Amino acid sequence: MWTTGKTLFSALTVSLFLNPAVGTWSDMYGRKPFLLYSMFSQLIPFGVVYAYIKTGFPLWWYFVSQVVGSPFSSQSICLAYIADVITQESRILAFGLQSLMFSIGVIFGTGLTLSGAIGKLETACIVGAGMTLVSSLLFLFFIPESLTRDVQLRAQAAVAEKRAHSNLSRSLSFCWTSFKEAMKILWRTTFFRKLTIIMFIVSMVSEEYIEFKTQYLQEILGFGTDEQTVMMMIMGVSGLFIMTVGMWVVKSLVDFSDKQILTLGTSALAVSFGLLAAAQAAWMAYLSTALVSFWMFLMMSISSMKSANVRPEEQGAVQGALTAISSIGFGLGPLLFLALYVAFRHGAVYIPGAPFYFGFFLLIVTVLIALTLKPPPTSPPSEISIDKQDEREPLIPATS
Repeated sequence: MWTTGKTLFSALTVSLFLNPAVGTWSDMYGRKPFLLYSMFSQLIPFGVVYAYIKTGFPLWWYFVSQVVGSPFSSQSICLAYIADVITQESRILAFGLQSLMFSIGVIFGTGLTLSGAIGKLETACIVGAGMTLVSSLLFLFFIPESLTRDVQLRAQAAVAEKRAHSNLSRSLSFCWTSFKEAMKILWRTTFFRKLTIIMFIVSMVSEEYIEFKTQYLQEILGFGTDEQTVMMMIMGVSGLFIMTVGMWVVKSLVDFSDKQILTLGTSALAVSFGLLAAAQAAWMAYLSTALVSFWMFLMMSISSMKSANVRPEEQGAVQGALTAISSIGFGLGPLLFLALYVAFRHGAVYIPGAPFYFGFFLLIVTVLIALTLKPPPTSPPSEISIDKQDEREPLIPATS
């Protein structure tokens, strides 16, 4: 209940209004300040949990600390940073590399747990906080700002022009205009609207998977801690495989477009939910977990298609707005699926997998939407890649 309440409050208040605004601000003032805040703020939850273990410090401060960091999503600003420095045709590979690092982190963290190297919760807090601090310091001292001053000035001018027509106070006008202009990007064209709907649905069902999977499998298959840990390991390993071998297949062997990668990702996710809803044996749950990792294909293709169709001074705004849409899904999803879970567990009809059947249906809808996408022609990479902004080489060279 605490987790669902925190997610709902954070999604429908803080994340909804501030993530798009922060994305716009990162266009105006650079990515690095906001990334630094996001990374260092992630130290606070570790400190709260550690204080709770050692002194009985109120644990509800943990949820407060997570809400504090939620407006400054490192995920969205990182995606904008990647869009700044990677040429257009290589961005999906770079977005995939970020997802690959997530899988490696899951494998590493789960491996530490299974090995017994981290036997106590306080040790986990110290290790997690230490790794977060090291990565934050490395970013502070060794990673440069990605946006040129010219791009920042263009973004500032665009927001200033919109604010000139606002009747709100200076501070409210700044926040509201930043939020509004970022959200307007998502509805700019039919193509963008369809991508936004897909993002919203996938965020809803993904949060459902996180919130209900453990209790559901414990109820129908008797899964305990060991089986859940194995599932985490499967998720990490399958994610690593999909983002290495899978990405090589779809980009090098068959040369899939972003739209085709998106369709593949939504289809695999739908099959995963269907397996989980109908699970009668452990192998079905394990296979479902492996297929869930295809969400990486889905998310990186959406980010790639969105970033390819906005101007350099809008990259932060569009990624922040996408994060806000995801946050709404994360907040509303658990409430909707909790109602289904409760409704079909009591009374004449007992279908514990009802939320996952509904999730399967929604994902089929996203597959159909993906099939109807008609990506607009994009600008040549030479017009939008950072090597033409300030003569730096892109991190991944453009293909000939």
